Amino acid sequence: RSSDLVYCSTGSGTAADTTAVTISGWTTDATHTITIEQAASDAHGGKYNTSVYRLELASDILSIGNAGINLTIKGLQFKNTGDIDYTQGIVLLSATTGVVTIDSVIVWASSIVAATACRGIEIAWSSAIRALTTYVRNSLVYGWSSSAANTYGITQSNNSEIGRAHV
Repeated sequence: RSSDLVYCSTGSGTAADTTAVTISGWTTDATHTITIEQAASDAHGGKYNTSVYRLELASDILSIGNAGINLTIKGLQFKNTGDIDYTQGIVLLSATTGVVTIDSVIVWASSIVAATACRGIEIAWSSAIRALTTYVRNSLVYGWSSSAANTYGITQSNNSEIGRAHV
């Protein structure tokens, strides 16, 4: 098998998934990829939808910490429900090579008021990450603002490093 595909679906219920996800330890390359996507029957339709599959947490929701990763996240909904400092919706922590595509997702912070350094999508660039290419397409990232400093919808967290992000 050249690729792994994971479909996310509510099945017969509508309760939110409240378990944080960490993607780490996978071996991928340009022809051996991972795709995590919303099942067609659970499509959000372009607005946050509590009747379909979604991840809702008060802290980090999805962390991508794989050294070399070729990953597509498509059609999922993420909702941050807390007001906690340094919280991210989707964060690329230690990915160093490969291609990460975030497509048709919704990343919503519903409760951030005074938390500092919160990010909807954070691409945590470092000198080791220069060979990673990130695409963010057709996605809604909103509610990531507060009265505190350094809170953003989409951010590349170290602007002094060279990386490729296409938004």
